[in-house]
Amino acid sequence: MPKFLRDRSPLAGVVMLALVGSVQPARAGIFQLGTWGGSLIGRAEVSHLEASQAGSHSTFDSALTEERFTLRNEGSYVLDPRILNLSVAGTFGLEQEQYHSDDFDSSRNGTLTGYDLFAAVLPDHPLAIDLFANREEGFLPNALASESKSETELHGAIVKAAWLYIPSTLTFRQNRQAQTTRIGESVSRFDNTENTVSYQGRRGWIDSEMAAHYDFEDSNDKFFSFRNYRSHDGRLDYSLDFGPELNRRWDSRLRYFVRSAPSTSFDYTTASVDEFLNLRHTENLRSRYRYSFIDSKTTGGSQRTHTAAANATHQLYNNLKTDVGVDGLIQQFDQGERDIARSLLAFDYQKRIAWNGLVRVGLGGGYQYEDDRFESGASSIPRELHTAATPVAVPITLDNPFVITTDPSRPITIEKTAQGPLPPGCAPPSPGDLLNLVEGRDYTVRTIGRITEIVPIPCIGTTPGINPGDTIAVTYAFAVPASLAFTTSQWHLDVSVDFGWIRPYFNHEQFDQTLRSGHDRQFLDNQLSDALGLELRHDAERLHASLRTEVRRYRSQRIKFEDFRSTQFGLVSLRPNLSVSLTGEESQTNYQDPSRRTRTFSGRGLLTYAFARQNLASRLFADAAVGTQVLEDSLFETQRTTEALVNLRWMWNKLEVSPTLGFYDIERGSSSSTEVRFILYTERRF
Repeated sequence: MPKFLRDRSPLAGVVMLALVGSVQPARAGIFQLGTWGGSLIGRAEVSHLEASQAGSHSTFDSALTEERFTLRNEGSYVLDPRILNLSVAGTFGLEQEQYHSDDFDSSRNGTLTGYDLFAAVLPDHPLAIDLFANREEGFLPNALASESKSETELHGAIVKAAWLYIPSTLTFRQNRQAQTTRIGESVSRFDNTENTVSYQGRRGWIDSEMAAHYDFEDSNDKFFSFRNYRSHDGRLDYSLDFGPELNRRWDSRLRYFVRSAPSTSFDYTTASVDEFLNLRHTENLRSRYRYSFIDSKTTGGSQRTHTAAANATHQLYNNLKTDVGVDGLIQQFDQGERDIARSLLAFDYQKRIAWNGLVRVGLGGGYQYEDDRFESGASSIPRELHTAATPVAVPITLDNPFVITTDPSRPITIEKTAQGPLPPGCAPPSPGDLLNLVEGRDYTVRTIGRITEIVPIPCIGTTPGINPGDTIAVTYAFAVPASLAFTTSQWHLDVSVDFGWIRPYFNHEQFDQTLRSGHDRQFLDNQLSDALGLELRHDAERLHASLRTEVRRYRSQRIKFEDFRSTQFGLVSLRPNLSVSLTGEESQTNYQDPSRRTRTFSGRGLLTYAFARQNLASRLFADAAVGTQVLEDSLFETQRTTEALVNLRWMWNKLEVSPTLGFYDIERGSSSSTEVRFILYTERRF
């Protein structure tokens, strides 16, 4: 067969490999089984919960056991491993669940089934196809005495065409996720199916590279039609290295994205262009240039943004780095326009001193001119994203001042777009609760002077709340000036002296705004921030410790406060396989106009033990942890969380046994919940 056909024709590969398979010894047969394996898994979970709220007291008890048997065969093939590879696995299991509360008892039995199928057609050929299908049923470990049964299914195919001029991959995928949560007689469900088609092509040349990507997604929920949507996402990236020594680079990025949700009448479209140019003029001098354009449209309006920037960096020996830059921005809204021009100059100096010390000084400043012209006195923000802080969800400040909170036609709406770890004492919320949060139940809105805060109400029981690590999207309207032009001058100073074991530092930052035209001086804001801190460190063979303390004073026309923060960490290796670590964090913030005080405290201790020897098949890992978190705020109820956890993991050859015992206690005002949970996991592999 001609070399051209062997290298370029996909069908040639099929014929060649078929011939190879046909001359295999007869004893091999057409179908060859691979290696067998499997596992037997057992899991038992018992929990007891006591909850008190508004004078009422409730108890919940649950017990869940499940047994799973999985059998798999890997490495099977037909005719020849280079033609068709197969992998097959099947799972069958049983589950038993008992639930008891003050006014409800239930007992349920069921089966758990699953499979995992994979086939690779011509895996080493320029034209290869992967086929996959899997299904899994299981139970999620909830932090509230409850049952959450989940079902996941995934089917699809991947076509890889490496023989094309642009090597490409085309993926078809259908992913179904369903979950049923029961707490007594209360049942919540969701059943979501996503169909996706993806294309990805990438090719590199000697001095350039191109990548193209396209995703189509069709999402449908069986119970909640407002979650249904379709989206198209296309991206094209190109990069080029040029110049005498290929030390100059151009990057170009294009993207088009459209998402439609007919049931909620929310459509979103965005198109963007990003152009980057990096030039290295000498060993110590380089410059960067950028232009970007974003055109976005939503149901509530449209926005177009042009940004152009240029900056240069010069490095003088190893001591002084200088940055200088200019940029401009034009934002066009349906009801107005915003133009911004600014400049920046910054110096970063460092020098070695006696006693192995290092002095660092950062000094810089900038000047900005902004011109705002709007036809009306209000604008809106669709889906402004914020992530709740951890380990305590403190109040979240919205990005824009003068938020409109009293106009019913422009309400503040909040959606939870991503969920952090589920806190103890909480049940998994339904998708409806995940998407749409309710004021007074999940959060409150508070205005302090010119700023507006979203105050999270953490979950307890079946209310979803806003918890540490959750991401929310806030849609709101805010007042804007009809016509305003002003300048902003800013400068900063950073000084630190680092001797390795001790590092004192000082930061100063200042913004001054001056009205140039217009009459809405209330929209201007001068800011002043000073921070003084000290960091202590110790690193030895058996002891690692650090302490960092900082005091900050902040002043602006919108908010004023003094803040104190301290973090501690210590790790002691008592023996090579035994260690103890302690972490702590404290903060206190005192606000003025109006007066308000917040205090947070968190501490955690961890004991870790590991036993393993190379000549023994037995291994043991153990850890015990205890921690507490406290949030005090003069404007809402104090919250305290205490937890303790002991976990063991013993492995001997192919046997694993892992018991876990946990205790959780939450108090928030007059509400409280206490839970004890024990889990035993065993697995025997063969």
